[in-house]
Amino acid sequence: MQTNSPEHSNLHECTVDSKIKRSLAAISVAVSEDLELQSVFQRVSDELAVLVKYDHLTVSSVQEDDDQQWQAFSIGVEFTAPEYKTKKSDGTDTWSGRSLGARPRGKFGTAMKDAGLNSLIEVPLGTQASGHIGFLTMMNRDENAYNDNDLSLVAQVAAQVTPAIQNAMSHEQALELAESREKQSLLEAKSIELQRVNEAKSSFLAMVSHELRTPLTSISAYTDLLERNRTGNLSEKQVRQLGVVKRNSAHLSRLISDLLDISKIESPEFTLTKADFDLSEVVSDLVESLEPLVKAKEQRITADIVEGIKLIADKQKITQVISNLIENAVKYSPGVSDITVTTSLYGGDAKIVISDTGFGISADDQEQIFEAFFRSRTEENWEVPGTGLGLALVKRIISMHGGTVTLDSTIGVGSNFTILLPVLTATAEETTEQQNSDSEQRTAEDRAEATILARRKAMAELTEQDAAARPPLAKPTPPPKLPTATTVAPKPSRRQQPYRVKTSGEAERLEHHPQPCLH
Repeated sequence: MQTNSPEHSNLHECTVDSKIKRSLAAISVAVSEDLELQSVFQRVSDELAVLVKYDHLTVSSVQEDDDQQWQAFSIGVEFTAPEYKTKKSDGTDTWSGRSLGARPRGKFGTAMKDAGLNSLIEVPLGTQASGHIGFLTMMNRDENAYNDNDLSLVAQVAAQVTPAIQNAMSHEQALELAESREKQSLLEAKSIELQRVNEAKSSFLAMVSHELRTPLTSISAYTDLLERNRTGNLSEKQVRQLGVVKRNSAHLSRLISDLLDISKIESPEFTLTKADFDLSEVVSDLVESLEPLVKAKEQRITADIVEGIKLIADKQKITQVISNLIENAVKYSPGVSDITVTTSLYGGDAKIVISDTGFGISADDQEQIFEAFFRSRTEENWEVPGTGLGLALVKRIISMHGGTVTLDSTIGVGSNFTILLPVLTATAEETTEQQNSDSEQRTAEDRAEATILARRKAMAELTEQDAAARPPLAKPTPPPKLPTATTVAPKPSRRQQPYRVKTSGEAERLEHHPQPCLH
């Protein structure tokens, strides 16, 4: 029978130590050659399998800004560890030593039992003083599969690979940071470009709208003059044609106004002129003023108004919003239909609901209905002329007041537009300051119009000065009056009666002055 001599035992220990040292050296070289975190974990698990048998290995990580432990790498039998906090309420680690032995109690032990695992070794990555960056856990199906030597060996491996894991984690964080900065730079560049394009669009809209309004004012003014001509001068066909011109001029005027409003609201210089007013008065006046439009289509409009709802808001803009929604209800509803306007208090907000029994809007179109230039794609709605700007203006004006506007609509049943506006309070001093500040704001169109008026005034003054400087003409002696003839006063020609076209579409007679010669 062969006995184990001391020399044989020492030889075996030396062989084991040599094997361990070679494995540790191999692990050290392996993890130092790679900065990809998952590759580091994979090579550590491969080398550990040579030293300590396991059926499951997990490397869990703990982020500095998170006290939850999460699984960064796993190999072997499928096992999902339950989440648990790694720090106490005072910031210290809940566990600072090593685990060795059989399956523990609690949720972790239950999870091991479900996976058929019965033995455990767990050691920290990093030190207690500097903080643990994670844990290395090995499990085995056999009971009591590990001893203190195994625990010490795994601890050595953990200590050796921790710097490499930290380097790999730092490398990944640096890559993520660089990628994040690159994305942020791209987003900032796109944001600057979008802002530039948006400003160019707003300037273009303001310029085009102003240039269109000038000739349109003349068209509207002369159309009004022709309509006021003496009876019989125009045929019935010509009167109808003038009506077409007038209606289309009014439609074009509304389109220009919408374009100007869009460009103004998008301008950073735009502010709301807030004042204290009664909502019920605004709604009552609108319903009364729009009643002829409703009756023209044989529709019915009713108002259910709660008195005494006070708002501090831009009265002109709120009036524009409600008017826009009522006019839409009239346009997009058939004849002999009902339109209802209600106001009430809802949770401290002013609630305005405009309801109709019109064509309705599909669910898909409702998602885009408040976007500029979008129109509902149903056949009935497309037959009604429109620009797709009205509801976009409604949305933006209400949003600037801190309110909301929503739509509930069904095809063939009708639509309900609901506006919620905060019922605000402010001191008289704050309101006065706001009004003074707003009165000083002038848009590009206002400044352009003021410049044109100033030039016209200067031209008129120059004309008057030129006329005053000229010597008076000698008054001619009238010819002798014949007894048999009747003297008829000459009728002034139309050239001697020039008209200045007013922006309101009317014209007024001006005193004739000779125009100066410009050199």
